[in-house]
Amino acid sequence: MGAAALLCGLALAAYRRGEPRTAAAAIVAAGVVLRLFAGADLFLHTWDERYHALVAKNLIGHPLVPTLYDDPALPYDYRDWHATHVWLHKPPLAMWLMAGSMALLGVDELALRLPSLVLAGLAIFFTYVIGSHLFGRRVGLLGAAFHAIHGYLLQLPGGRVPVDHIDNDLIFFVELGVLLSVLYVRSGRRWLLAGIGAAAGLAVLTKWLPGLIVYPVWLALVWGRERPRAIAGKLAAMALVTAAAALPWQLYVHHAFPREAAWEAAYNVRHLSEPIEGLGGSPLFYLLHMPRYFGELIWLAVGAFLAAWVSGRGEAERMRPIGVWLAVPYLVFSLAATKMGAYVMTAAPAVFVIEAWFWIRLAEWRPGAAWLRGLRWAGLVLLVALPLRYGLERLKLGRDWDRNPPWARELRELPGRIGSGRVALFNLDRPIEAMFYTPYTAYSGLPTPAEARAMLRAGFRVVLLDHGDVPDRLRFPGVELIDNRGRPRDLGALNDH
Repeated sequence: MGAAALLCGLALAAYRRGEPRTAAAAIVAAGVVLRLFAGADLFLHTWDERYHALVAKNLIGHPLVPTLYDDPALPYDYRDWHATHVWLHKPPLAMWLMAGSMALLGVDELALRLPSLVLAGLAIFFTYVIGSHLFGRRVGLLGAAFHAIHGYLLQLPGGRVPVDHIDNDLIFFVELGVLLSVLYVRSGRRWLLAGIGAAAGLAVLTKWLPGLIVYPVWLALVWGRERPRAIAGKLAAMALVTAAAALPWQLYVHHAFPREAAWEAAYNVRHLSEPIEGLGGSPLFYLLHMPRYFGELIWLAVGAFLAAWVSGRGEAERMRPIGVWLAVPYLVFSLAATKMGAYVMTAAPAVFVIEAWFWIRLAEWRPGAAWLRGLRWAGLVLLVALPLRYGLERLKLGRDWDRNPPWARELRELPGRIGSGRVALFNLDRPIEAMFYTPYTAYSGLPTPAEARAMLRAGFRVVLLDHGDVPDRLRFPGVELIDNRGRPRDLGALNDH
């Protein structure tokens, strides 16, 4: 925390010296330091990092076959993404990046999170560049600062919140596409169109169709600058690049794993019409939750921005792409039946630019009345302090946060207690994490005697952790019992929230 505060101070000093690039570098570095702090937990988080981590680990051995249970010892339901064999619940790009990092650095939590940390830092820089091009360096720097301290986004690369690395990487690729779109409008260089299409394709390869938000933002940037026929031709060219990046995986999985791919495709569509896994809410869900993620004054900033945009005043053309970037995810996901706070986070960089734009306009306001000056100063302070407070809360600085909990240490020790071989391990509270930390196939419950005998015939070592609850019917030759009495079954519950 001290290092991040020092870097923020250096950023402010560099800005005052007229060195915006140095200030931007310091802001990005502060954001990376905060994310490194959040990502230093030496355990896998429950939702959803443990699943993504295990699939990424298995991808090291076979990059084109994503698996959760790599060597299932028991029958499984391919429709249950929590316990299936072939795992197509998310596209593979984020997990490929994690797998590549672990292949180079070793299978552990820090190597797993490294790609997300790198992309998260780059995304902060992108916010600076986008804000600077559209509204000036002050907006770019302040927008990057809001991005750097944002409580939800700094948890994503550390795996602390649902969808973790996948949403982190999706935000990066979407913002990359928007950045290239801004640079295209500024420079007119046509080769950037291929980059925009590729960024959108990689975003789709990270998390399906939300990656296509790049296209309406590009349209908002070029509309009125180019003829409709030229726009249509360039859209078609970009769409070909997007398809070249994202479509081969879809064709492959529908051919190689037809039932799993068909089920997941239908499951994704169901999010539009029904609240999957009970995650529902009203059409106002995301608007009502904005203060939770962006500070209690966010409605004031967004309202002022939208009012200025709709009024058509001087900055309206520059406001349009940011307004579209904000509006499209919020509108689409507000209409969908399934609701999760992360779904609209592809619009978070647009919100940071809006917050910065509003803060600068408020700072430039010179009211005559003393009470208005007081309100102005209160607004300037709270617009920064409220998001900063949320960011600090999300870092979990309290003493009760165990970065290396006993349950994780116990799982890492299992290979020393059990040994090698094709092991089917039973009676664990955290089987997904166990499969990440060990080479074994793991399950939470106990097998039936018939299942145990079938696994023995199939060549598995059947190993049961005995907490004093293994029945006599499972105590027969071939079944191995590891005495786990006196060892708590789960000491890590506090770390999951």
